[in-house]
Amino acid sequence: MDFKELLKEWNGGVFRGAAAKFAKELNVSHTVLTHFLQGMHPSEKQIRKMSILFKKTEEEIRAVFDNQRVGDVNSQFGNGVQVSGKSNTGAIYNFADKFENYSEVMRMRIESLEKDIEIVKSKLDLILEKLK
Repeated sequence: MDFKELLKEWNGGVFRGAAAKFAKELNVSHTVLTHFLQGMHPSEKQIRKMSILFKKTEEEIRAVFDNQRVGDVNSQFGNGVQVSGKSNTGAIYNFADKFENYSEVMRMRIESLEKDIEIVKSKLDLILEKLK
């Protein structure tokens, strides 16, 4: 499930208008909510509030955003390995001013990329195993 599907479910099965309503409930701007839809990770405080609003655990909310970044690896040779998720790179740099130093922003980005790399590696291992 991705964030858009969560919003739709939360809004009674209708996506239209859900983002604006949820932004108000979460006490963030519509722009911030759009960033979440594009893959930016919410803060821990926002995750806690989202878990209450969506009636999900905090881990389930984190998983939604972790899974949103990396798309599925194609099952056959087709297009090869394709990372089709949306990057949160720009969003992290846009919020850099909220951190005391730039190194914290870079540490967050590196951690995010390391997670993406591990996911892609595991999917590649599965593909290689099928080829044997």
